[in-house]
Amino acid sequence: MQQKLIQEIVGELSQKLTGRFLGKIFQLTPLSFALDFGLNGGKFLFVSVDPSSPRLYIIERRAKELEKQAVNLSHFSQLMRAKVGGGKLIAIGKDPSDRVVRLTFSIEDELGGDHEARIVIQLTGRAANLFLLDESDRITDVLRSPKGSGQQPGEQYQPPGAREKQHSEQLHSPGEGCRLGRPAWGSFAFRGCS
Repeated sequence: MQQKLIQEIVGELSQKLTGRFLGKIFQLTPLSFALDFGLNGGKFLFVSVDPSSPRLYIIERRAKELEKQAVNLSHFSQLMRAKVGGGKLIAIGKDPSDRVVRLTFSIEDELGGDHEARIVIQLTGRAANLFLLDESDRITDVLRSPKGSGQQPGEQYQPPGAREKQHSEQLHSPGEGCRLGRPAWGSFAFRGCS
């Protein structure tokens, strides 16, 4: 998905979903979900982090149809339901320079106190993934096996673009001229001339 399209979708989702509570989670494949926010007309938030085609948009289906299509909830899905299920969506936003969407929920605990939790939807091709974050943006759980720093449980979340930028700055310092760098994760990146 392209940056501009994601931004437009997030704007529409913000209008439709902010203030609503997360209900049932349908896991449709190991990497795709339909999230019920109680929208009229059988509408659900569809999220796919399949690296070949990461997606995020509203679908229209009957709940019975989704139940038939759904697979058993994975360990991650059960944790997502436990940590953010029933939570009120208070914000949805896209990171300015990344294909990363953050859903922020207000969760009421057993003692009546509120805290925040986030679902981060990383729509970044091979690095596409779903993360659960605590109030301080520390990763508590992840759907796919993560690679790199800022993507591991227990770490402060960093989008893949932030890691590439840090790596680029390490590869190229002023006065080095032109060079071709190969980051540890495999893709080539051209470094400009100084």
